[in-house]
Amino acid sequence: MSFPDQEPRYNRFSFPTKFITYLAAGLPILSLGHPESSLMKMTTAYQVGLQVAKTDLSEATSLRIKIALSENKAKYLPEILRCARDHFDAEKMKAKLWRCFNASRPCRNSS
Repeated sequence: MSFPDQEPRYNRFSFPTKFITYLAAGLPILSLGHPESSLMKMTTAYQVGLQVAKTDLSEATSLRIKIALSENKAKYLPEILRCARDHFDAEKMKAKLWRCFNASRPCRNSS
């Protein structure tokens, strides 16, 4: 995601698909972006990897090496699984969608 917040609507409502791909693979995620972006808020709520919220990327190579270490994969796995279950469970999402279609009143954003 973009570091400057010149397009806040994009930063708040866009979400990188590769996050979901890495999550599905069980890989720790290296997140880069503005602190108010949807990506950074997600990775703050779920400790699924390392975050960089500043434009100084001098540590990028060491971050890439750190996140690839096998002990870090094990460290982040519980949060990766929790995030996937909470936000990307296809069966749960499908069931909720059908409940909303069949409800006599609009569904709210609750599980």
